[in-house]
Amino acid sequence: MWELSVQLAQAGVKFLPY
Repeated sequence: MWELSVQLAQAGVKFLPY
């Protein structure tokens, strides 16, 4: 289930915007 990974990645990017 890569969908969960993508969602988590997006959340991480929003949470920790470089």
